[in-house]
Amino acid sequence: MLDFDTTSTRPKPASRSSRPSSATPNISPSELNLSLNSYSPSLITSSRSSTPVSYPPHLPETSALLNPASKPDRFIPNRSTTDLTSSQYKVSQADQPLLLDSNSLAYQSDVAKACGVSVNSRILCFGSEAPINDKTDFNKLYTKTTAPQSKLTNKRRILTNPDKVLDAPGLFDDYYLNLMDWSVTNALAIALDKNVYLWHANSGEVTSLCEIDDNHPISSIRWASDGSYLAIANNDGDPDRFIPNRSTTDLTSSQYKVSQADQPLLLDSNSLAYQSDVAKACGVSVNSRILCFGSEAPINDKTDFNKLYTKTTAPQSKLTNKRRILTNPDKVLDAPGLFDDYYLNLMDWSITNALAIALDKNVYLWHANSGEVTSLCEIDDNHPISSIRWASDGSYLAIANNDGDVQIWDTESKKKVRTMSGRQSRVGSLSWNNHILSSGSRDGSIWHHDVRVSQHKVAELLGHSGEVCGLKWRSDGALLASGGNDNLVNIWDIRSSVPKFTKTNHTAAVKALDWCPWQLNLLASGGGTNDKHIHFWNTTTSAKLDSIDTGSQVTSLLWSHNYREIMSTHGFPDNTISIWNYPSLTKVIDIPAHDSRILHSAISPDHQTIATVACDENLKFWKIFENPSATKSALTKLAIHNSRSIKLAQQPHPVSNTSSTASPFDAASRPSMIR
Repeated sequence: MLDFDTTSTRPKPASRSSRPSSATPNISPSELNLSLNSYSPSLITSSRSSTPVSYPPHLPETSALLNPASKPDRFIPNRSTTDLTSSQYKVSQADQPLLLDSNSLAYQSDVAKACGVSVNSRILCFGSEAPINDKTDFNKLYTKTTAPQSKLTNKRRILTNPDKVLDAPGLFDDYYLNLMDWSVTNALAIALDKNVYLWHANSGEVTSLCEIDDNHPISSIRWASDGSYLAIANNDGDPDRFIPNRSTTDLTSSQYKVSQADQPLLLDSNSLAYQSDVAKACGVSVNSRILCFGSEAPINDKTDFNKLYTKTTAPQSKLTNKRRILTNPDKVLDAPGLFDDYYLNLMDWSITNALAIALDKNVYLWHANSGEVTSLCEIDDNHPISSIRWASDGSYLAIANNDGDVQIWDTESKKKVRTMSGRQSRVGSLSWNNHILSSGSRDGSIWHHDVRVSQHKVAELLGHSGEVCGLKWRSDGALLASGGNDNLVNIWDIRSSVPKFTKTNHTAAVKALDWCPWQLNLLASGGGTNDKHIHFWNTTTSAKLDSIDTGSQVTSLLWSHNYREIMSTHGFPDNTISIWNYPSLTKVIDIPAHDSRILHSAISPDHQTIATVACDENLKFWKIFENPSATKSALTKLAIHNSRSIKLAQQPHPVSNTSSTASPFDAASRPSMIR
């Protein structure tokens, strides 16, 4: 609490030695309180008054209550009676110089007057509400305030919820990579799996910039300072690749102009002269450290057009689009009633583009050209179907059952042509070689049936001690490959009933077999759950060329006709489709295809689509080996085949049956085959 000296001329209080002790009365605490309560404000004059201050008659001059040297009381904020802000302004605008010494009596007196404090109060009051200023002072006061502007504005509020959420599937979970960047042009680049995508913030559009090879995953991306170019690095340690953006640069024409320059070319790429020439020819700013490429075909000078494109040195293979394998099925059909048996073969695709599948006791045909599904036949409940296989011309379907019988059905008339009996155990595998139909049985034997004659059994091959679950003729009909539950792979020459080679490398049943279409002596075989390997055999020398440990049961193998690749389907534990490059044996892609093990697969006549069926009772179609250049050729071959089939049906005596597309039945002997 401050004591205010309200007069500048009041007499100094006498010292104790100059005043008689008898003049100082004794005051009790009660009398002191009474004295304070009776204290009158009229006893204190203004700070400019010459009238001396008077003290209450019963208080001594030496009382500590009014002594400026005594300790001040605390200031209790109370704005009910005081306009402090206006008072401070008035004090600062006084004509006389400000009294900066807060301990001086004059300063304290001025503050008391400006604040409108009652002189009998010993508590300095502050206003509890915003001050109400004089109209004349209002503008001056608040336009000259010294409070920082930031304290007068609303406090910033940071939102804790995202403004937008986008999916980012395939992002690599690696702390050490840098896979996202935002350009100055408001485009966000992000690497997901093997692709780089651009999200354009202004429009909200998402575009795919490029697709990187599976063998070279992306490790870092970064925009150039101008936002026109993006650098991409990979795991191989190669320098950043420059992504083409032809919007501002005509690079192809520039390269041609540089090559046709009159002066000798500067071959040293590190020389300043070479770099200057390239920058000038490309129309690139010499201050830029990124070489620009164009995203569209260059617009060349008319005078250079013919020269440029007749003299291009770029290989055609590098100018084509990179192949993209779709990981989603092109079509899904229900397949209820499929038998969950690894050793059976219940699906096949004909050259006439009809897919046959055995479900429960029925055989259905799905016609790919029209999408129509028809029922071919219904088998007796006591004789469940164990294997089906199309003849080479696509007109007849062989159906085997658990009793050992093999039936031949004409799919056009939907009539059974004949039944070939003689076995006592189920036939789990079938394979055609023109008019010869080979069947593998649970007893380990392989029979050759000549479907043209009534005595159909023409040979029996004994080389397995377990069920024959894999059987495949080579395309030229010279060799037959068989796989069994005894873990053996046998190679048979058509001229002999003894195996040419027997391979014992597998440690589980061998169902998956396929011959390479571009190398006839190359055979691939796949083992079951306890083996999980794919072996590659040279059937000329009997040598094992290579192997792959797939990590899961191999249920089928199919070579590609359009690429140097082989497809494998798998059961436990992955249930995937895998594509392998040959001969490097590097994995191209893994496709999570089904929810349970894949049992059967087949390839379309144009060799581009794969059909798979699994225990989850789904039949799925995959565009795995799609090749636009091969489509036209395949359709042409199919049209030629269809025209031949019609001619054969119209002729009473068909021509030679040696063609791979000829009917296996000779019209002259057909009546004798029907039983």
